[in-house]
Amino acid sequence: MRLQSSKACSIEGCESRAYSRSWCIKHYSRWLRHGDPSVDLPRASFKVGNKIGHRFQSTHGMYATPTYRSWQNMITRCSNSNHKHYANYGGRGITVCAAWRASFEAFLSDMGERPEGKTLDRRDNDGNYEPANCRWATRIEQRRNRRPRRGREV
Repeated sequence: MRLQSSKACSIEGCESRAYSRSWCIKHYSRWLRHGDPSVDLPRASFKVGNKIGHRFQSTHGMYATPTYRSWQNMITRCSNSNHKHYANYGGRGITVCAAWRASFEAFLSDMGERPEGKTLDRRDNDGNYEPANCRWATRIEQRRNRRPRRGREV
């Protein structure tokens, strides 16, 4: 359990109470998700039942879809050193092409919607996430396309 502090968040312009690492809960969560506590994400209101809440702004209408989650997870694995699988992606130098990193719409245009039962796969496991190296693949196809394990010959 983290102790509540009477100190203010250390991010400039934020007057919320510090939660951890001298950041408020909002900035701490941004650091966990994106690796940067000061990243400024656009927000839009949405309505669920009778409750009003917030979600990230979506111009494409695909915020909670499997395709969007695949895109979001791809970027996080490659760029957030706090992600549990970062060592196998960003830590090995795997990157996301600039167009895909900047725009979900570019990713959607190149890859299309994620088919049911398939997930994002790189044809060359040492290559980057880019249109020529990515496909939607089944778990079986992905299992056949893995790096060799340590100590085993292929």
